[in-house]
Amino acid sequence: MDRHNKFQELKNLHQNLHSRKGFTNINSPNNACCTHSKQVVHVDINGFAVASNIQENETINTESSKRASDERGSGNNLVDDTNNLLKAVKSVYKDNNVKLTQPKIFVGNISYKLSTSQLKEFFSGFGRVIYAQIVKDRVRKRSKGYGFVTFSNESEVQRVLEASDDELILDGRTLRVNRAEKKRRSRPIRENTDENDAKKSLEDFVQKYMETAEATEREQFETDPNGDDEDIQEDISRLNDDILLYIFMFLTLKDRVKIERVCHRWRNLARQTWIALIHLDFKGVFVSFRGTGGLTDRILLSLFKRGCQNLKSLDLSHSARLLTDYSLYLIGKNCPHLEYIDLSGVNVTMRSLKEMSSKCCKLKKIKLQRCYEAGEKALWWLLKQCAELEYIDIAGSIAVTGQCFFMLTEKCKTVIADDCIRLTDSGLKFLTKRCSSLEELSISNCLGLTNAGITDLFKRCTKLRRLSFCNPPKQVTTQSLLALRHLTQLEELQLAQHNSVNDSVLFVVGSSCTKLRLLNLEACHNVTDHGVQCLTACFQLQKLTISYLDKVTDASVESVAQNGTLRELHVRSCVNLTDRAVEQLALHCSDLRELDLSGSERIRNKSLDILEEHLGDNEVMMITVGGTGITMVRALQTQERHPSWDVTTQDLSDHHLRGDFDPYMDMGRILPEYSDSDSEEGPFQFHGDVEYDAEDYLTADDPSMWEYEEEWMS
Repeated sequence: MDRHNKFQELKNLHQNLHSRKGFTNINSPNNACCTHSKQVVHVDINGFAVASNIQENETINTESSKRASDERGSGNNLVDDTNNLLKAVKSVYKDNNVKLTQPKIFVGNISYKLSTSQLKEFFSGFGRVIYAQIVKDRVRKRSKGYGFVTFSNESEVQRVLEASDDELILDGRTLRVNRAEKKRRSRPIRENTDENDAKKSLEDFVQKYMETAEATEREQFETDPNGDDEDIQEDISRLNDDILLYIFMFLTLKDRVKIERVCHRWRNLARQTWIALIHLDFKGVFVSFRGTGGLTDRILLSLFKRGCQNLKSLDLSHSARLLTDYSLYLIGKNCPHLEYIDLSGVNVTMRSLKEMSSKCCKLKKIKLQRCYEAGEKALWWLLKQCAELEYIDIAGSIAVTGQCFFMLTEKCKTVIADDCIRLTDSGLKFLTKRCSSLEELSISNCLGLTNAGITDLFKRCTKLRRLSFCNPPKQVTTQSLLALRHLTQLEELQLAQHNSVNDSVLFVVGSSCTKLRLLNLEACHNVTDHGVQCLTACFQLQKLTISYLDKVTDASVESVAQNGTLRELHVRSCVNLTDRAVEQLALHCSDLRELDLSGSERIRNKSLDILEEHLGDNEVMMITVGGTGITMVRALQTQERHPSWDVTTQDLSDHHLRGDFDPYMDMGRILPEYSDSDSEEGPFQFHGDVEYDAEDYLTADDPSMWEYEEEWMS
């Protein structure tokens, strides 16, 4: 047999083994059983000179299975002859160190909706696909986004590797293809010595050879100190788009913009994360004293261009000083699905707010704190065009009188109008008529309200759960506060710095508002023990503030503590409280988490002993003892014994809120004292030398006499 026929036999054998069709169609003179004499065959395969000594009388069975009724004996002879030839081919490749590459590719970035048949059909356009596989999770049986495809020969693999990105688009994704590599194993695979196994093909030898080569590469990699970063980068690049998108979603705003500079793929993926963005805020992004400037209209526009059409929540309050009213036009144009927006501090005008509200009709919550140019007309357009509004915060809007509340709907549940100094009773009347189901209202420091408006409010809005009415005007008296009896659903009540609050008001609160969880009576100086003791009917009270009440004694704390529900108690500058109040509190309130004793001068070290004895098992405890009789050493001892506690020795009390504060008698705390004595002794007396004093005067005040005359002139 000539040299060409020998090479053709070896080639056909290799192809048939990969196609798993048996040993057929080997070119021979009789296409049946060929006997060769001992000779040397030289073949050049992939640039390697291969020499093989084939033994004499070596039989190669090449008969095709034309009939299904062949005898079993002839089949056994076929297996034996095939194994002999397989061993000969293995020895040829092994002796000559021939590197065989498997016609198999790795496919990444596969869509999770894709099936194996669809993958096989797609790659059939590049050649004959022998086998296709999509790797799935063992537990959930879901696709992992990558797989393998085996072709019939190497030329088809090369055709896939040289294909362009447009040719590799499947289900809207650009597939990533590489030559398949064997997995690294901790233990080498042992060679199979079972010669009777006819199903073992040439792939066993190829696998053994490739693992040996990878072991050599691994040894070289371990000796290379610079290989770690490259390996990590290669591993990251193998992640499919879905995994990278999921990772990018956890990045901060700054990092999400920075990664766009890595490569085109990362840039496209980073842009896609903006489409799925729901909430956007700029807290901690711009820090002025670090030279990073602030949020501007131009930066906001560049972010919106990345795709924020699905944004539902936007907070601009953390960096609002450089924004103009043009930012509201950008918001209305690019964020039509907004439901919450915080524009506190933004330069809002009537036209810009009207334009934004016409586009963002789905708004449910809006904050306009310190938007001083937003007047009645601007809010009128906002409330008219945003009929779904449930929460509105206009704290600090000094131009609002309340006439715009006529456009509110029944859906509005929360109104924050603190420091609206021009808010009137008529405006409050519109609010009560349109929003009878109001649940939260804050009207602290509203100086234009009277008894009539407050009484009408409490009678109409009977579903209020949270009410803040601190520091009211002088025209609001106790008579209007007695209408609190109608608010039976109240859970939080803020009445700080309210001189009209007395024992009769607390009697109404204790008898009617039994669902109270929070009560603030700070600086209500007309409250006594009788009023605080009326709160014993509030069995759900958890937070109580009775700071700066000089008429309250230990009896008040003892009566309130007997319910055992208190978790926070603030008693700053309560000069009549002693250690007995702390003892009763520790005995009954086992869930106590915060205790503020600042400025209560009659509290001693014994209070800390009591707290450690009865509440020592509490993991969280915050105690403020500044301005009391508790020493610094004793506070440090408690902190060491209970590391999880927070014992603060700072005095947090405000002297001006105390009931005994007299601005005339305490003027010395503000202005320094000067002596009116006519004594000649003192640092500001003349020395008697007029010429000396005059010379000093001229030297100190005449610039021409200074030593730094040139610098001053320049």
